[in-house]
Amino acid sequence: MASTGLYSQHRNNRGLLHLRNTLIALVLVIFAALALFPIFYMITSSFGPAVSTAGNMRTIFPKRWTLDSYVAFFDFSPYSLRWIGNSFITSVSTVLGNVIFASMAGYAFAKIPFKGSKFLFGLILVAMMIPYQVTQVPLYILVVNKFHMSNTYVALILPGIVTSYNVFLAKQFFASIPTPLIESAKLDGCSHPGIFVRIVLPLSKTVLAVMAINTFMSSWNTFFWPFLVTSKDRMYTIQVGLKTFKFANETLFAPMMAGATLSALPMFHISAMTSLVSWSITGHCINLCNDLKYFYRDIGAMHSEVMAVVPVLLKSLYKDVMKGRRDRLNGLCVLTCGAAMFDPQMLKDLMDKGFFIAQMYGMTETCGDGAWNSSQEEKHLTSVGHVDNSCEYKLDDGELCMRGTPIMLGYYKDPEATAAVIDKDGWFHTGDIARLEEDSYMYLTGRKKNLIILGSGENITPEELEGLVEKCPAVQECIVKEMGKKIGAVVYCPQDKQQTVQEHITEMNRTLPLYKRIGVVEFSAEPLPRNATGKLLR
Repeated sequence: MASTGLYSQHRNNRGLLHLRNTLIALVLVIFAALALFPIFYMITSSFGPAVSTAGNMRTIFPKRWTLDSYVAFFDFSPYSLRWIGNSFITSVSTVLGNVIFASMAGYAFAKIPFKGSKFLFGLILVAMMIPYQVTQVPLYILVVNKFHMSNTYVALILPGIVTSYNVFLAKQFFASIPTPLIESAKLDGCSHPGIFVRIVLPLSKTVLAVMAINTFMSSWNTFFWPFLVTSKDRMYTIQVGLKTFKFANETLFAPMMAGATLSALPMFHISAMTSLVSWSITGHCINLCNDLKYFYRDIGAMHSEVMAVVPVLLKSLYKDVMKGRRDRLNGLCVLTCGAAMFDPQMLKDLMDKGFFIAQMYGMTETCGDGAWNSSQEEKHLTSVGHVDNSCEYKLDDGELCMRGTPIMLGYYKDPEATAAVIDKDGWFHTGDIARLEEDSYMYLTGRKKNLIILGSGENITPEELEGLVEKCPAVQECIVKEMGKKIGAVVYCPQDKQQTVQEHITEMNRTLPLYKRIGVVEFSAEPLPRNATGKLLR
């Protein structure tokens, strides 16, 4: 929140603005240097002499650059090269197993109705809740004592050949693929295997890539399980092999750094750290929740005062607070959120309970720059605030457009997609519909691609109507879309509450102009389909 004041103070002073930007850049460079220094030191140390202990490495750069440590690493054991090969074979095999079997299982759960599917999927969800360490004892008994598979690739690969998380991930993504597409293929005589290979897999490159990367990283970095099931040097993975460089009285430091550098090579990748950096440089301690299923356990242990939340999590917190369970949040009092239009009553209720609510707006394409609203005034509850002064902005037929240094140059190797969002004057079209009030506060009203344009020419923002429908306590999920020249609503709610919802919509329609009224209401017995990121599909 302090940053808002900083921006506003320097908005009209170019000298101070440049000074501020220079200081911020300097701090970020220092932070990046500190974060990368251990990796840098590991790599440079690996090019030093093959000394025995870290105490002999007192300089950042080796006094003599040499490949002796790498030679020592490979000469240390006749299996040094094989360790890397074992890790590669294990990781690739695990990736292939998960991509094939998890995707097949996910497709079956998502698109093939069969008896007991909900029960089986429930078991998978339960399996996700069991800590990894708990399964090591029974797995060890089965693999080593029962089936005598120690020191084999089967022992290294089999426990991770398919994971419940990847099945869950695949199922959630495949559920977002339109069912009519599957049904059309069936009418053309295509079998489920054919549909899976010819239709589903080509549409699932993104989720399969995510699955493959996460699985490879996990398998490559794991130490404990390979350590348990391997006792012979030739079957060590690189992570287990590195431990052999430490002895009772000495550690072969430089050769171990050479091995660590080799082991780390496949793991370098770019990660978004905007939030981490912004909180770190302001002197905060950052707590990361490892898994949402352990959310309340983690929040109870961390004693965090500020939390960045997504809309779904904010609604969950709201329900707990209103049920008198605020003590579970262990001192949490500041919530930062964005990416959606929120019910102002929900925000007001949270503020009345003592929470400070800050809303934000930003996109990957704008390097996170956008707007910030820390006002606690009721009239500004649903505003994303003032647009950041690092960019120019305008409204083009209601669509928010931005221009400035934070805006991306374009999508990688995709000029057509770039041209679709960045015009000839350099304006980036966000796709978000917004409005500006006289006090310069900006409000998001919907997405351009979601607009319903009636035959009479009126534009309907479905998000506005969805917010009104969801005021009914019985409504669990709702989407508004065009249905045969009428505005329709698909509502997920308990069957015994459908009449209540219908009456709510009827009363709501009486307060709306004729062109905004919902004319068709459909009820769903199942939760509405979502995409891989959890957003409702229209």
